Amino acid sequence: MRAILSRCVVFLVDFYRRAYASVTDFDSYRQVYSQPIARTALYLCTLLIHVSALNAFFLTLTFLPEIRGFASWAEVSFPDMNFVDGKLRVDEDLPIVIRYSGGDAPSFIFTRQITDPLPDFQPPAMIFAEDGLYLPDQDQPVWKWSLFQDQLISSSDIGSLMRAAKWIFPPATFFLLLASMLFLRPAEALIFSLFGYSASARHAIRLTFRQYLTLAVYGLTPAILIELFGTVLGLSGFLFHLIYLVTAAIYIYTATTKVVAPTVKD
Repeated sequence: MRAILSRCVVFLVDFYRRAYASVTDFDSYRQVYSQPIARTALYLCTLLIHVSALNAFFLTLTFLPEIRGFASWAEVSFPDMNFVDGKLRVDEDLPIVIRYSGGDAPSFIFTRQITDPLPDFQPPAMIFAEDGLYLPDQDQPVWKWSLFQDQLISSSDIGSLMRAAKWIFPPATFFLLLASMLFLRPAEALIFSLFGYSASARHAIRLTFRQYLTLAVYGLTPAILIELFGTVLGLSGFLFHLIYLVTAAIYIYTATTKVVAPTVKD
């Protein structure tokens, strides 16, 4: 066990050193551009695991109070819902509309049939009909109550379920972010490797595809960290994405130039 822990510590220290050097020292790219592709893939996966975990942590801090507030509101606002033979029964005069406070909060509409006249509501909305859960302007349910066994769900049950979501939210957010990044970032590295190809072509030198890809992966590190910083500060929009793209392009182009023409002055 101690040997395994020791190896993990050595690996993480080496990873942090490489990530730091990728941001602060263009000469470090000469040490990694010819490494095996498996090591590059391991570096990228480790980086994305760290970024996804930090993103999930900050998103949890942001949304957890909202989840708790919604749970408390749902306990006193939602009617008891009885599911019998795949049908929803609500022992109140229908239709009714309840809305959680907040500009973008959804309206919850309880009605017997989707074809019944509905009271005025503000979008977005979720429509609880007898046969399933609908969204406005859709004539087919997005969720059928037949999936539920015969049971009664009270408003207190809904509040308890939402409170349980606070334990599900962090790992679910982490895995969703990681899955999307594991698909998106390698694709970006493939595309951004063209900047490395352009830099080497300028000096009439051609590297291997593996070397271009490795330079692109390490060159994406500063841009990915900028994106993480933006998430923490709540920054987004076209300008922020442009900064991300420009940062990645500059780092990859400059790093490749350092590799193929080490005598060129900065």
